[in-house]
Formats: sequence, C-alpha cells, structure tokens
Amino acid sequence: MSDIITGIQKFNKKNFNEMKIKANPVFIDGFAIVQIKKFEGITDAKAYFTALQANATEVVGESNVDKASFFIIAPSNLKLMK
Repeated sequence: MSDIITGIQKFNKKNFNEMKIKANPVFIDGFAIVQIKKFEGITDAKAYFTALQANATEVVGESNVDKASFFIIAPSNLKLMK
C-alpha cells in the first residue's frame, strides 16, 4: 500500500501540483482503499480520474495495475460505506 501511496503522490506532484491533492489509505471491511481528496467539483474529479486511469501503470506499478480499480465516490457516499 505504501508503494501505491508514493506513486500517487509522485503523480500528483508531477501533474496536479497546484491542486494540493492528498492521498490517504482507508480500510473498509478488509479492503484497502486510497482516498484522494479534495476536488472543487465533479469536473476536477473527472479530469483527475481520467489522467489517473491513463497513467495507472506508472501510478500503482506494473505488478498492481491488474488489481487496481478506480472510482469517483462522493464524500456523502463514502460515509455510508464506512
């Protein structure tokens, strides 16, 4: 998990440094989730999501890319999952 967080942080610094995005590990029912926040709105979240998916191998690493899934989850919905 720490390698993935590091990859996300490097990706953020290189591509989205001005947005000051934070990545935090969250564990829900035995699943590891990386919560990435905070976006001004859905347009910023979608742009980030698209860039993250396009660079998935660089971000999560070759050995993890097949295991990784990416989703946009609103804060209100994340609270329901916890």
